[in-house]
Amino acid sequence: MSRHGSLGYQMMTVLQRIFRPGHSRHQDKRFGRRDRIRGIRTMRDMCADVHCFGHFLRDHYPQARQLPDITPDMAAAFIQDLAERKLSASYLTRNRCSLRKLDRACRLLHIVPRDRRKLLPLDSRALRHAGQPHPTPQAYSPADAERLIGAVREKNAVIADLLDLMRVSGLRVSEAVYLRGEDILPEACCLVLESNANHTKGGRPRRVSLPPEARPLLERLRAQGLSRADGHVFADRRQLRIRAVNMVHRTCPKLNIACLGTHGFRKSFAAAEYLRATCAGATDREALLNVSHQLGHNRIQVAAYSYVPVEIRTDKLRRGRPRKKPAPHNVEGPLTS
Repeated sequence: MSRHGSLGYQMMTVLQRIFRPGHSRHQDKRFGRRDRIRGIRTMRDMCADVHCFGHFLRDHYPQARQLPDITPDMAAAFIQDLAERKLSASYLTRNRCSLRKLDRACRLLHIVPRDRRKLLPLDSRALRHAGQPHPTPQAYSPADAERLIGAVREKNAVIADLLDLMRVSGLRVSEAVYLRGEDILPEACCLVLESNANHTKGGRPRRVSLPPEARPLLERLRAQGLSRADGHVFADRRQLRIRAVNMVHRTCPKLNIACLGTHGFRKSFAAAEYLRATCAGATDREALLNVSHQLGHNRIQVAAYSYVPVEIRTDKLRRGRPRKKPAPHNVEGPLTS
């Protein structure tokens, strides 16, 4: 593999050597097994990222022909190039993660020395969101969420139930699609998610508490799931997720609603959950931590940077400007339809 054109193939081969599907990433973190790739989708995305990185190196650094030839400056230049092309912050973050995973894989396989300088340091603040405004979480407002679900219900009641479930529970679309009747506890107004059975991200199980207004929807979905032979609430699960995403993207422009995809309902839940916590007396930090746990994350920064809109925060903005405490009439939890 002396030709520089095969460098992208070399990187994908290295990632394939640490690909071990079929296990829980949550368990990997628990037992300190961090140098593995578990998810099939993650593997696909990382291979695509390093393939693009290989093309970048071929065009700008033709002297790099082997993996040890790749330097941190080359990785930094690649991320800078992505930022200058005005690609999304989430796409940049994914590429940074792919390069760091490639770096760890090369060290694990003794392709490069373990004490070599990191390819893309984790504290590289100079490259973070370079050339882009800081990402701001956006969620469907309660009114827009109701309008959107109502319009979808006129065309497909099953997809409307799926979106309604996401709005009141904050589930990812894949988790909602694979929800089972036995996972729903209407009396306690909560959902109990297992790892592989519910397709949770990283195989992390969790318990999600829902507002009391969601109980009628939970009772109906639980009965629907228990009535099926496989116990799942929704049928045709492989195609349902895709059809739901496509219908949201088609319906939003017709209603003059900014399209946030199906993930916007998860963010609507996060905003409502934050407001419920702060109105109950929780501090900004306590409310953010509760939202992160409800969404299946450990870090408070996930809720602060990606889910809870800054305009409803009770603490100060990241840029130092004070926030206004949300008025009581803005406290509007998700309602079932």
